[in-house]
Amino acid sequence: MDNTTHLNMHREHGIWQSDIKMWSHDLKMWEQEIESQEQVLQFFEEAIVQHKIALLDHVRVLAEHRSKLERHEIDISLVGEGTKLDIELAREHEDEYKRHEEQHKAHERLKKYHHNLISITKSLRKALESPV
Repeated sequence: MDNTTHLNMHREHGIWQSDIKMWSHDLKMWEQEIESQEQVLQFFEEAIVQHKIALLDHVRVLAEHRSKLERHEIDISLVGEGTKLDIELAREHEDEYKRHEEQHKAHERLKKYHHNLISITKSLRKALESPV
């Protein structure tokens, strides 16, 4: 081997040492980032638990809403038009309308949150299932 080849090999070794130093720095940074991600995972877990609670609550509220609508529907069929009770039913109907609108908005918010949560968790899982 001539000096040029030895010089080239020494130069490459210097470059490789520099690469290894840079990679070591990257690994230290990544270790710190991974440790902080444990808090993110805890946040995800809590978000899922809270979402389950919200879904169960929404089911309960919808069952109550359905029951009130059914009772109101029966009352409407039993009361004659133009009577004093009919006027009261009209007021109750307005309240039912407002409650229904509130439930519609709540359902849409829950649906949007649900789809976002599912999309994010599926994407995260898919990204992490593929090894580097």
